[in-house]
Amino acid sequence: MTQTRRRQSPHGCNCPIMTIVTQEERAKVEALAERDLRSLSGTVRMLMLKGLAQDTTTEAVH
Repeated sequence: MTQTRRRQSPHGCNCPIMTIVTQEERAKVEALAERDLRSLSGTVRMLMLKGLAQDTTTEAVH
């Protein structure tokens, strides 16, 4: 029995973004990734999407 290879990113995600973070910020992201059993990139993407959703919600209120 062979395992199917899991995609590293969702379909349509093919535009990488590089960002610079402090050591403390990276440590926080690493802790979140470990807690949630995610990759660093997956964790950063999740945080970015949550931030974008929150920003969109804030714009709708104003």
